[in-house]
Amino acid sequence: MKLYSSFRYQVCSHKNDLSLYYLIILCLHLLEIVVAVPITLAGTENGTTVIATTNGLSAVSCMFMMIAGICSFRENFSMTLQNGVSRRSLFLGGLCASAVLSLIMSVMDEILCLLFQLLDLLPGVQLESHSLLETTYSSALSGLLPALTALAAIPFSFCLLLAFWGLGYFISVLFYRLGKLGRLLIGIGSGLLFLAGLPGIFELYSRYPQWPIWAVLENMLWKLFLLAFGAPWNTGVSCLVLFAVFSFFTWLLMRRVALKK
Repeated sequence: MKLYSSFRYQVCSHKNDLSLYYLIILCLHLLEIVVAVPITLAGTENGTTVIATTNGLSAVSCMFMMIAGICSFRENFSMTLQNGVSRRSLFLGGLCASAVLSLIMSVMDEILCLLFQLLDLLPGVQLESHSLLETTYSSALSGLLPALTALAAIPFSFCLLLAFWGLGYFISVLFYRLGKLGRLLIGIGSGLLFLAGLPGIFELYSRYPQWPIWAVLENMLWKLFLLAFGAPWNTGVSCLVLFAVFSFFTWLLMRRVALKK
């Protein structure tokens, strides 16, 4: 019963956020169409109007899920503990809630993609709308029926959304568990990595391209990338593995975490 209460509370806590997110997405696409129509009409000679192109909506949804995961732990942890819900029930309820939210968003993203495709049926209108699966792995889907492609896009997006939620939730618990010094060190270290570390590696590569280590690293990283993300099913499995890894370390961090005021 406690598990169900935790799951229901965490799902409902994102209900308004989810509604607002898709309202913003719809408004942005409608604004894009409204702005593009007069521009394309003015430059059209053959009567065909290219209104807009929308690709990979699930990529934006992944960012939403990561941010939602980051914002989920502190408030839910305080509320559930004060109402007698254990950390285990909170964690398992969060896993179930993330699966439900990921499923809802993956279905909604595909429905929106199909709705935008219907606008292409209007006379004089040419509009392109593709899911993230079609955008990323178009060659792997060649010859597949559109209905099967649409159905395949849902589990593909579901796995991606789960992975990004797991990352966001892990970051949230990690920063909650760390003190001010730990959060400061991680922030500084992340900034140094992106501002100095990666540019430094590229500078070394440009100055000393003859080093044999570059060929070894390039070969290893390319093979690893192909293994993890070379095909849609590889990406789906890799995302589920990442979600499991993030969830495992999240549980290690939160099972003994103390409530902070």
